[in-house]
Formats: sequence, structure tokens, C-alpha cells
Amino acid sequence: MPLSAFARLLPDPALGAVLGSALLLAAAYPPLSWSGLVWVGLVPLLAWLWGARPAARPALALGWGWGLLLTVYHYAWLPHALITVGGQTPLPAMAFMVAGMALLALVPGLCVAGTALAWRRWRLSPWLVLPLLLSVGDALLGVWPWGGLPWGSLAGPPVGSRGAAWVVPLAGGPALVLLVGLVNGAWAAWLCGARRLRGALPGGMALPLIVATGLLAWPAAPQRDGPLRSVPVLLLPSAAPATAEPPAPDGGEAPDERLRGHVARTLAALPGVAPPALIVWPESAAARPVAQGKTLVHLSAWAALWESDLLLGSDVRDHGRWYNAAYLLRRDAFAPARYDKRALVPFGEYVPRGFGWLWGRKLTAGDDDYRPGAADPVLPWRHGTLGLAICFESILPAHVRRGVQAGAEALAVLANDQWLTPAAATHHRQLTALQGLAVGRDVIFVANGGWSAHLRDGRVLAAAWRQAAAFTVPLRLRTGLTPWVRWGWWPWAGAAALVLAAAWALRHRAEPGSGGHPAGALRRRRHLR
Repeated sequence: MPLSAFARLLPDPALGAVLGSALLLAAAYPPLSWSGLVWVGLVPLLAWLWGARPAARPALALGWGWGLLLTVYHYAWLPHALITVGGQTPLPAMAFMVAGMALLALVPGLCVAGTALAWRRWRLSPWLVLPLLLSVGDALLGVWPWGGLPWGSLAGPPVGSRGAAWVVPLAGGPALVLLVGLVNGAWAAWLCGARRLRGALPGGMALPLIVATGLLAWPAAPQRDGPLRSVPVLLLPSAAPATAEPPAPDGGEAPDERLRGHVARTLAALPGVAPPALIVWPESAAARPVAQGKTLVHLSAWAALWESDLLLGSDVRDHGRWYNAAYLLRRDAFAPARYDKRALVPFGEYVPRGFGWLWGRKLTAGDDDYRPGAADPVLPWRHGTLGLAICFESILPAHVRRGVQAGAEALAVLANDQWLTPAAATHHRQLTALQGLAVGRDVIFVANGGWSAHLRDGRVLAAAWRQAAAFTVPLRLRTGLTPWVRWGWWPWAGAAALVLAAAWALRHRAEPGSGGHPAGALRRRRHLR
């Protein structure tokens, strides 16, 4: 059935395109995780842009509505985080959510409006321009606002695919968004051109598209890059509460039942022979700062007894300021190494300047804001150099890349995902796998109230949910640099420039009414002559 026949079934083709595209893309994300739909989810929107040729303002409104639908879906965990866990009153929490989602929805809205403007004014094909602008928007959200917020990236669902394995180590997540958009554009071009071309674009062209899409969407095979060092690491899933007890202002030694539980579960999980090289506990492993009193001494003694190094997260008060920190305790010496979180979560760990009127303090325990650390996100380890990310730092491209540039041979993520719904916790793990693929490093991911997992090449090798039994994984250590780590945004910028050049070169051929294909445009011109 021609595409126009489907359009007649809808009260408004624009509404149908927006809703259809939003529903297809939403199904690609958790909890459904039908990741293959991301390769065709933009087709209804692209087909409408091609046929309707809307002005910039209507396109901005409809694009903003499309972005708002997706943003509301991606941030459906916010009511749980703000009201249920954070304890905020519903009215200011809802006002914050509405304003924040409306702002973030402007990014896809501007992409759609820019596509419509380029199509009407310069005849640049939507099938090339929208993928390009969505890729630019994805790169922008990697650094903005508040240091980056790439939540809901189109690069998340296909992270384990062959297409991701080919382009993400080369040019990062935005390159995968560009590839996904171009595949959607190819399908939209075929659907829009099939009715008018009368043989210039035969139905047989669907077969190459199906093969190409299937090849890109197919799960990637494990990479074989020669023998590499690997060490056993014990991961301890946890379901500790998200809101810790208020930190003690002095050096009190109140009992910490959370730490006792971690110790007991670790003892039960230790193998009888060959102790692991590292034991990893999650963020907020302790209800009180471990640097107070003799807690660090006791933990170091446990590490010596277990014959393993110990990595855990804890608050720390240093020179009157609070930090969200990760401690690495060696089994053979009392020399704790500490990393202070650099990229803090706005409103969760600090209140950005100018937003104090919204609510008085951050959502986490304590009245004082956390302060960001300044050191590189790495810690020296007896087996090499360990890259660190605390919670949402693991989804920030610049943060993960900086750690590998500083010498990280593997990445450890300590998270507190009690704030998230199960679907959001799965998406957090998905975006973390994306950054691990981009830098070519194994990732060990340990969270309170969420997934604990071993990630490699964008794939999940082992995983456990919340209080599942602790498990040991072989952590691969690697020293090579991917092109993304070595050259940054330059490969992606080069690919984007090529797409823009192609759109500009084809601007006179992709005329409205020609079926959207160069052959159709040439045939129309000959007929007019």
C-alpha cells in the first residue's frame, strides 16, 4: 500500500508522523528494548518532512512536541527520584520536571526546524540533514547542560550492534547517531520515492536496504585482539537505600550496618583458592564517611586478610568541604588512594547557581553541597592504572576519554541507582557500555539498587540485579588508544562535513515532486523539455 494511503487514515499526517516516530523510538529503549526499531524509528518523521515541506515555525512546534514525548519517556524516573526518594513536595518537583523537560525537548525541536528550513530554502534533503542535526544535538548534549546530559541518546539502544562496533571507537556516540539517522533516511527515501518513480526505484531496492540494515543492527561478535592481561575481580551487587544517614560532623564511630553487610557478603563470596585481585563495592557503600574514626584502618585490615585490594565509594569531608569519593585500599600496605567525583549531578549533589529558589538544598543527605574534585579520574593500582567514574560520570564522553588519556587500562563505575526505575537503571548501564566501547576498555559496573555488570565492546558479559549473589569476572587490561581517544571529535566532524557536502551536492536533484530520488528529478526535467 502506498505511504499516502496510510496518511489518509490519520486525522493529521503531521500528528501521525510525530506520534509514530516517538512510539517506534520509545520501544527501542528499556523496558521493551526492541533495539532494532531505532534503525527505522525516524522514518515517519522524515517522510512527513519530505512530503509536507513545513515552514520553520510549524516544524519547530511539531519537533518540540516530538522531542517532548521522547523526553518525558526517558525521564519517567524523575518523579520517583524527586518525590519518593528525594522527599521533595510534589508542586515544586512537578514544576522543575515540566520546565526541565520542555528545555531539553528544544534540542530535537531545533533539529526538526533546521531540517525544514534547509529543505524549503536550500532544497537540502531531509534524509541527510535531519541525521546530521540529530548527531550535532547528541554531541551538544554530551557537554551541555551542567557538563553534559546525554540521557536518552539514540546511540544507546544499538550499542551492541555491528554498526556500533564499527563507528563508535572511531568517532564516538554522535557518529553512531549519524549512522542510525542515515539508515532511517535511506528507508524514508525508498518509501517516499516508490509511488512516483514508476520503475526508477524498483521494489527490489528493498532487499539491499533490508540486508544493510540487518547487517548493521546484528549483534557484534566478540573482538579478538590477541592475548591481553586479565585479572579476577569480585563484584558485589547491593540494594542499600539511596538516602544515606546524615554524615557525622565529627569523628564518631557509630556502627555502620551497611558496611557490616558488605563485609559479610564478601566473606561468603570469596573463593576457596586464588583470591580476586580486586573487590568492588558500590557508591555509598558506607552510611558514614569511612575516613572518620578507624573505619579505613579496619577496611585495610580486611583487605589484607582477603588478600585482595578493595574499591568502594564513600563521602569524605576535607578542609570543611564535602566530596563524593572512591577509595582504593591496597592489601599489602595502608596507603589509601582517593578519587573525588568531578562531574556532580545538578540538584542531586549540588544546587546550581541561580536555582536556590526552587528548593533549599540538594536531594542527597546533608545540607552542604558537594564540591567537585580536580584530579584526573584514575587511581594507581598494583596491576596498572584504574579509571574511575562515579554514577552518571560513566555516561559522559569527555570524562571517560580523559581517564583513558591519563592511562586507564580498565574502567570501574561505582553507582547508586536506587534513584532510578529498573528501565532507567538498564539505560544507565547501556550508556556506560557505549562509552566503554568508544574508549576500548573493559568496564566493571557496580551499583546500589541497580545492575552490577561486566561490560566489554558494548556488550554485557555478566550481570546481576540488586542483591543477587556476588560474582567474579575476568577484567581485561588494555593500553592501546582508539581513534576517538586519540583524535577526539575530528573524525566525527569529518563524517558530518561529508554528509553536509553530499546534501549540498544533491540539492538541485532532490526536487519536490520528483519522488525524492536523483533519477526521478532527471526524468521530470526531461519530460518538461
